[in-house]
Amino acid sequence: MWRLAIALLFYNLFLPPKDIILVIDDCKKWNEIKLNPIDGRYSIFKEISKFHHTTLSHNWMNPEDKLATIHLTYQEMLNYQPIFSSDLSSEDWYDLMSKTRTRKMFILKPNDFCSNKRFIFGEKFELLEVRISLGGDE
Repeated sequence: MWRLAIALLFYNLFLPPKDIILVIDDCKKWNEIKLNPIDGRYSIFKEISKFHHTTLSHNWMNPEDKLATIHLTYQEMLNYQPIFSSDLSSEDWYDLMSKTRTRKMFILKPNDFCSNKRFIFGEKFELLEVRISLGGDE
């Protein structure tokens, strides 16, 4: 039995970290920044205490730096144990930004989450890989 426990420990230590799924569920608190929608660029921001605002950006300068998109159903997203934006404090946003140094973070856009599409079984959603930035009194 102890061999199994040690094997599981080593197995978990060498697994790549799981991607972070962030569901933007406080829909009306976010503002979209107009970027070039033709090539899929997207950015939103929200005012938060301590940092003044947080920005989630699916944006890049060079084509080789293009961020990823994935397609998942809402049920598949739940397997990732998603984080919901309405649950995050200022400190949580800072911790989340730190985690994205080693893990990819994808968002479910507020327009998708706040629509009735999330209740349709098997509906696929486009999730965007984003970079997070905090502005203000860091």
